[in-house]
Amino acid sequence: EEVTGQINSLVEGDNQESIACISGSDRGTTAMLFKRLLAALGSPNFITVPSMADSYNAAIRKMQGATGAVDAAFDFDNTGFLLSFGSGIVEGWGSPLRMIRAANVWKEKKAPMVQVEPRLSGTAAFARNLLAVKPGTEADLALGVASVIVSENLYSGQAAGAEGFAGFAAMVKQNFSAATVSEKTGLTVKAIEDLARKFANPANRSLAVCGHGKGTAPGSMREFMAVHALNALVGRINAPGGVFAVTPPDYIAWANDAVMAGAAGKTRIDEAGSGAFPHSASLLNRLPGKLTDGGASIGLLLVSEANPLYDLGLTDKVKAAFKNIPYIVSFSTTMDDTTRMADIVLPNHSYLERYEDIPVRAGLMKTLINLAKPVTAPQYDTRNAGDVVISIAKALEGNVAEAFPWENYEECLAQTLGDKFESMKEKGFWEGDALALAGRGFSFPAEIPPAPALGGDEKALPLVLISKESMRLWSGPSASLPFALKTVPDTELKGQDTVVEIHPKTGASLGLADGKPAVITTESGNAKVLVSFFEGIMKGVVAIPRGLGHQVATEFARRMVG
Repeated sequence: EEVTGQINSLVEGDNQESIACISGSDRGTTAMLFKRLLAALGSPNFITVPSMADSYNAAIRKMQGATGAVDAAFDFDNTGFLLSFGSGIVEGWGSPLRMIRAANVWKEKKAPMVQVEPRLSGTAAFARNLLAVKPGTEADLALGVASVIVSENLYSGQAAGAEGFAGFAAMVKQNFSAATVSEKTGLTVKAIEDLARKFANPANRSLAVCGHGKGTAPGSMREFMAVHALNALVGRINAPGGVFAVTPPDYIAWANDAVMAGAAGKTRIDEAGSGAFPHSASLLNRLPGKLTDGGASIGLLLVSEANPLYDLGLTDKVKAAFKNIPYIVSFSTTMDDTTRMADIVLPNHSYLERYEDIPVRAGLMKTLINLAKPVTAPQYDTRNAGDVVISIAKALEGNVAEAFPWENYEECLAQTLGDKFESMKEKGFWEGDALALAGRGFSFPAEIPPAPALGGDEKALPLVLISKESMRLWSGPSASLPFALKTVPDTELKGQDTVVEIHPKTGASLGLADGKPAVITTESGNAKVLVSFFEGIMKGVVAIPRGLGHQVATEFARRMVG
């Protein structure tokens, strides 16, 4: 009643477009119920937490003419040479079990794998070769490899016949010669040329991938476009062993879908899909700035399975921006960072207490939908978020209520999945046919976006800070529990202290000592850490683990927050 009243007051004031939702996903019935509620109200502001998949989506839409939702799928089983630009292939990238299995297949076949990153990660240790490049120059290396392939006529017939090839070839030859890229990356000219020749060998069925670490965070369009173009040069677009542009699973076909037209064509608060961002589906990172400078306003915010105050970083700035939102509703299962500042909490069942379809979006070549099933009765006074959305819609009455014909979420899920539902309840998943290709042919870009600038004054702040990721640290909305933290080594977390990696020579030059405390200073603030000397990291670089620092109000997390 409280939330319905807040929505009604905005609708009566003709301010329904100020209603927004931040969701942890844009796939599955629960996410689509939130999106449907907003569309029925006339709001386009269904915003998702950014991910690697979004970056691939935008690159494919821009370079292959795809419209709507699109995914990148990878034929790893038939890949003979993998070039990874910082992707944690054996550390949780995409689908962890699938990637570990694929890596074992490559090892058996003695298929080479080259890892490009500034530190010796688990994936780098697994790979045949590690090419240590200066942080932020991965796209330059991809374009340098492309330049060698073009200059030595090693490209495929598929590339030569693609739209824009001549302009792209001229651009990389002029701006990204091996000598130029050598200066930017720190690699030798010979290393760049050798890599290009191996990658372009048609017998290798080469594939390049990007998306750093576990692949949960988005990357720059510069890097994703450069890597996608590199695959196109050697004929690996929609080809065996390569990357495929596919349409996501389309199993949610609800009646009265004219409802979704209620938000069509309207400009979103984050401006995704319009203006300067025509290929972006969602731009949550723009929201805090828009709220702070008055460029946009939100009257009511729904937050479902997302924790933007943590996920976006710079928590103080995001929190200050969110204070401009008069009413925040959280559907979280835990009292996470964002939920702590919500005006009202409608807590969701935990994943062990609810039914929910979970379509897999991890680079698969075919449809795979998992089904979360309750294994215990709800332990607290919670409700399935899908049930709550349906209840709110019915309470709003009129056209909004008519758009939600189901009595409850389980009925909605059963009708949506149809004859798949019963078999999914037994097996836990449903596996479908190969996904359909998306978009037209490939179009090489005439130019690549400029490199993002490093933050801060390079003279005052001479070191480069990078993040490192591992499966040991959960990237979800809450803090890991004690039994999980037992698997985290002392080189990442020791007691209540975050541990950072630095090369011994760099550390010694700064007067640091291994295992001793220090203070990291960036343009965003300071942090007390412990130092770990590690010879597997480039000089002048500091690596900090990602996934710590949740300000979560649970008994255990209170003791972990310094």
